[in-house]
Amino acid sequence: MAGNLKARLSRIRELRPASGSEAPPPRREQPPVPRGFSSEWQPAGYQCLKRSITVDIPGGIPVTIEAPLSILVPDLIPLFYGDGPPCAGIPSKRLLFFDLETTGLSAAGSGTIAFLAALGRPVTPCNGAAGGLRVTQYLLLDFPGEADFLTNTLREFSFCDQDDSPVTVSYNGKAFDGQLLKTRCLMNGFEPPFLQHCDLLHPSRRLWKHTLPDCSQGTVESLLPGLEGARDGDLSGAFAPEMWFRFLREGDTEGLLAVCDHNIRDLRGLAGILAALCRVADAPLEAGAALHCRTEALALRFREALFRGFAASGTQDAAEALLHRAAEEGAPRACRILAIRAERVLQDPAQALDWTRRALAGPAPLSGGLREEFLHRQERLVRKTLLTR
Repeated sequence: MAGNLKARLSRIRELRPASGSEAPPPRREQPPVPRGFSSEWQPAGYQCLKRSITVDIPGGIPVTIEAPLSILVPDLIPLFYGDGPPCAGIPSKRLLFFDLETTGLSAAGSGTIAFLAALGRPVTPCNGAAGGLRVTQYLLLDFPGEADFLTNTLREFSFCDQDDSPVTVSYNGKAFDGQLLKTRCLMNGFEPPFLQHCDLLHPSRRLWKHTLPDCSQGTVESLLPGLEGARDGDLSGAFAPEMWFRFLREGDTEGLLAVCDHNIRDLRGLAGILAALCRVADAPLEAGAALHCRTEALALRFREALFRGFAASGTQDAAEALLHRAAEEGAPRACRILAIRAERVLQDPAQALDWTRRALAGPAPLSGGLREEFLHRQERLVRKTLLTR
């Protein structure tokens, strides 16, 4: 299918008249901005509108993103620990927060299009943090304007300096938003952009999947200071396609503008989640507890960073403190690590037995295989302890 599409696009390009061989096509007349849109919305091409708005970032983002954040967000590892020497930090001005509203949930299907794009850049450095987000939205008013809509959106991904290309921050954007943008570019004969992607969905799942009923962006936001109640009165994103098609059929702008406001909230919440992850990376014990992160998940992430050589100053101390706190809470994998260490390295079967019993009595249910392993370890350690008395 991909080969057929490529061949069709190639034939279309071949059939186009050579530059200067014919008179240019007549210029399409730009329709007026539809009624119901405020003056902040301006034409941005054929059947495409644009507006820019600044919102606050709850908690603020550091002016420089430092390496410890890559412990929680592995997408950043290539930027900090690439082929060259380790990077000292990433300026927050390189961050580009990105979100699309679409007509469906299929990223690869040719029938799904994006009708609204929001792209935000951190601004207003104050007290060592970027406290604002300058959001630019592009709104597609009808199908024929998609080429101009894509042209405007793609321009936002281009920096003058290649070394300062944007780091695209999204929530599930690697699997959906970025893939859909690529599909629509190919369908319209555009070269898809290269995205240095930083997707916050998977880091959020690791830290909060056992704390929250689900890890949708709105649910994660409910934990974060400054974002409580931010979704009150918000239109659910599930209604976005219906509102756009209603606008096409009936000219109803009220529902479509509600989708645009929902899109702004998505970008503000996305920046708030990144700000929270920055705080946790900087102070995992204190901030992790305050934000109800899973201590065991934090401990395992910091230990993995040590093993893979992505360790910043203080990582080892943080990893040990997190591991002991998680084990004291009865987290099974943390208890298992400390029990093995106590038995094999410290030669202390009594301590190993204590960690084993903590896991068996802990609040987290153990899978059949893990429970059997702990029971066998307990039996063996009881015998060892009796022999050493």
